[in-house]
Amino acid sequence: MTSFINFLGMTPFILIILGIFLIVLQFYVEYESTIV
Repeated sequence: MTSFINFLGMTPFILIILGIFLIVLQFYVEYESTIV
């Protein structure tokens, strides 16, 4: 049960990291496309 609570506590942290990664990746793709 404690592992399930820890998993629920980690989920928002993982979602935030994934969101930031996707935003950075999108900016990187747009930046590369503007150079070429």
